[in-house]
Amino acid sequence: MKNSVAAGLIFVFIIFQHFQFASVGSYPLTIGFFAGFAAILLVTTRVTWIPLSVVWSGIIAVAGLSALLNPAETDARQFVQTLLLVLLASAIVLAGFFDRAAEFARSPQFARALFCALILVVTLSVAQVVVGTLGSVALFNPFGSHQYLYQYRPHLEFSPIPRAQGFYLEPSYAAFVIGTTTVALVALKKFLIASASLCFVGLLACQSATGLFIFTAIALVTALRSGARIRFIAGVLAVGIVLLAGPSLLERITTVGESSSSANYRLVAPLQVIGDLLSSGPFGYPLGSISTVMSSYSLQNGTQTGSSLDNGFYVLVFYFGWPGLIAVFIWILATIRYTVLFSKQGKGLAWLVPSWLLACMFFSGGIVLPEFAISLWLAISCMTETKPLIGKANARFPPVAGSVAHYRDRHGERPGRPVEHSRVAPAAQGGSDEFN
Repeated sequence: MKNSVAAGLIFVFIIFQHFQFASVGSYPLTIGFFAGFAAILLVTTRVTWIPLSVVWSGIIAVAGLSALLNPAETDARQFVQTLLLVLLASAIVLAGFFDRAAEFARSPQFARALFCALILVVTLSVAQVVVGTLGSVALFNPFGSHQYLYQYRPHLEFSPIPRAQGFYLEPSYAAFVIGTTTVALVALKKFLIASASLCFVGLLACQSATGLFIFTAIALVTALRSGARIRFIAGVLAVGIVLLAGPSLLERITTVGESSSSANYRLVAPLQVIGDLLSSGPFGYPLGSISTVMSSYSLQNGTQTGSSLDNGFYVLVFYFGWPGLIAVFIWILATIRYTVLFSKQGKGLAWLVPSWLLACMFFSGGIVLPEFAISLWLAISCMTETKPLIGKANARFPPVAGSVAHYRDRHGERPGRPVEHSRVAPAAQGGSDEFN
């Protein structure tokens, strides 16, 4: 019963995370946040306070020093609001790693909820492209006046084939949701072909360059590291992206150097801001000051002056300075380590999760928002056969199948030579089911 209720809440979260029903001050409240947070509370069995306390202490210390060193740029209300969001988002993500909801993630109800949500999001996205191509905006902004923050404009006068937004604020976030849901299902080994195909179609409908690049890269790596059946499917999807979206992606790449392009604003233009920040102060700008600081630089985002950071890595460095930059490098190294280890230790496609967690920072600058954090929690929870941050080394990464260590772990002896004093736990003598 608990799993069914939690799965229903997850479905509501995915679909309605940009359904805004009220505001507290300037902060929008969404149905999706309450549904997703309720699901986490329902399936989380314990809270690991030590790592949470360490992370929260570091965040508060750096944020406090930044505010003290930059009093003129600190807005008390924005600072407190952003700090609370950062603390909440970090708690949600850490819950995925330490307070594992493995039992819920393994349940068939969870996988079905993810898959049904993916079908609905992709179906609406495709319908938006079809109807938009015919000249209508009827299916865009499906929540009407309750659409999160503002209503999306597909600009049919400039785009004969518009970009789909699904249920969300913009196409990039729709691509993030589609990708995250697919990675979760693939990590669970559920609906593999169907979910990958839906992701392929959904990303094409959203025309998200970030999503298409990441999807192609993941498909190519999967093809190189998988068996014949998965290799064929991944290869077909990668080739399909290149054939169908290759010219558009190439055009987007060439616009990186253009000061008014979206790619330039997301990747290149903020480097000036980050460079000034790192040279002038060690602890970043005060929390909640992105809009003020970015507006002062007069960087062009399309036809308007930009006031946001649309890249999660830049947000971390902007708010936490050199400690944030060091954290980003540690995160990159940890991603490489766990991706390789999961791949070598027979974890199937679970290596996709740490890779996706890193790559999805390119989708949005709203990384401190709880809806973004809950989406990451979904993906993290699907690493049901891994324990990346807890337990002993042998529990974290069990011996490779076929190795001497694996044989001894299962049988209590080396091949061809009995062990007089086996230290293998009794439960392991018959072969533990935990990692089988």
